[in-house]
Amino acid sequence: MTTNSQLQQALTHLQQNQIDACQELCRTIIQKTPNNADAYHLMALGYCQKKQYDTAFQYFQTAIKNQPNEANFYYNFANCLKQANHTKEAINTYQQAANLAPNNEQIWFNLATTYNTKNELEQCQQCYLKAIEIKPDYIKAYYNLAQSYLDQDNAQQAQYFFQKALSYQPGYAKALSGMALCEKHHEHFDHAIHYFKQALRHENLAEFHYNLGNTYHQTKQFDLAISHYQQALKINGKYDLAYYALGSTYLLLGNYQAGWNFYEY
Repeated sequence: MTTNSQLQQALTHLQQNQIDACQELCRTIIQKTPNNADAYHLMALGYCQKKQYDTAFQYFQTAIKNQPNEANFYYNFANCLKQANHTKEAINTYQQAANLAPNNEQIWFNLATTYNTKNELEQCQQCYLKAIEIKPDYIKAYYNLAQSYLDQDNAQQAQYFFQKALSYQPGYAKALSGMALCEKHHEHFDHAIHYFKQALRHENLAEFHYNLGNTYHQTKQFDLAISHYQQALKINGKYDLAYYALGSTYLLLGNYQAGWNFYEY
């Protein structure tokens, strides 16, 4: 079997989560060709899947030393660093990958999500925009970008990018819910209710029921609020916010026994 065939077999083992078989084959390759960067890279990916991060980092570094211009090595190294919560090092490594492959939208997307974990939202947004520039129909990038603006209470910009996501996927439930939150932010409660209902038609999530319940609560439609809090709890019986909201609504209506029962949860 040629080295390339062995590498392909090792990759197949890795994709099938047969990590030990992958690594055993990679060790055989390295014995024959000690500078084989691809074998070191696959070894690193295996150790990362095993969560043996320090060993994985060593193999990534060796792969990069032997093939320093391979963007995919930096990209996967950055993914592993991020997985191990080495956020600063992950950002630096994604940037190295982006320098080598500036038209790879996935690198920019992952760099954006990593900035987001550090709450560095301006850099995060710039990276999402770069990913969208490369891939104009990148729906998840539009959604995440919108969410980052919503986190800044910039509902106008958020709404624009939620609409962009929906222009490519009209039934994207989370983007419909995002539109509802923007309308709620502007106190356009009827529009918010409309979008929450649309979101629920596509995906029956506890979070959507909870937020729709809150909107009904704000408009003093308490029976409808209670109904949706209850729906949220049917889907997720450990949804603390829904218990709290349901309890506070019952207390507001003077049903103290039910209210305190939900508070006690």
